[in-house]
Amino acid sequence: MRRLNPYSKFVESINNIELSGVISKIYPTKYTLQHVPVASFVLLHESYQTENNSNYKVKCRVFCIWMGKLEVPGEYLLDEHVVITGFLCDNAKSQLVLHVKSIKLSKQ
Repeated sequence: MRRLNPYSKFVESINNIELSGVISKIYPTKYTLQHVPVASFVLLHESYQTENNSNYKVKCRVFCIWMGKLEVPGEYLLDEHVVITGFLCDNAKSQLVLHVKSIKLSKQ
């Protein structure tokens, strides 16, 4: 008997993220078995958000990976304020990771 994928009901779900912050750490580029470059870095995000009519200062560290790009994030992006677009996924350790589609320098 064929088992259905338990996540199949989420196929049409939205998973688009836009997050700004400062790149605080860049790890050495690794390569998959198919020689695809995998760049990883940490994004520090700070903002003020309103919830239930109260303002909160939000701080978080987000682990990011950027796969298959010809130009991987270099040291020139370290400590730069950027805007990242991508999607969220968990890794083998069930930790949330932001998979990067694009990085733009912020004008902030």
